Amino acid sequence: LYAGKPDQTKDLDFWTDLPPAMRILLKAVLKKQGWTPHGGCYLGYTDSKLCDRGLNAIDWWITPHGLEVNIIWVTSAHPESLLQSFDFGINQAVYDGEKGHTTGTFLSDHANKCITLIRTQETAKRLKERVDRMLAKYPDYRLEFDWESIHEGSR
Repeated sequence: LYAGKPDQTKDLDFWTDLPPAMRILLKAVLKKQGWTPHGGCYLGYTDSKLCDRGLNAIDWWITPHGLEVNIIWVTSAHPESLLQSFDFGINQAVYDGEKGHTTGTFLSDHANKCITLIRTQETAKRLKERVDRMLAKYPDYRLEFDWESIHEGSR
């Protein structure tokens, strides 16, 4: 949205650190409002590296208007915690309901039209999918990391 490409927004992520018992209540409320569940999982039962980032569960929903929304259950939803957990500088932006928060890398990436990799906690396949989506969305941006070395190192 920051880069002026709302039509290319794949989904919206809502991060929450509500107690796990609230997950059942929230699902019931969303269903009452016409949201359609589109899947979900507890990450502790997967081989995902996301648990290392404090992610506990993800619920995927479709709103009555057809928008895809991810509700991500985390250990801490404090803006600084979230920003530091993101793997690409270009994605380091959150809105806490009152104001937006970004990192210097986020601002620098957009100003310099580049994509900086902060950390690699994803599988190579998922990382490649995300890089491909970002390059399609920002064709005039360049990668600020050696994708081939990362890709080759994961084989």
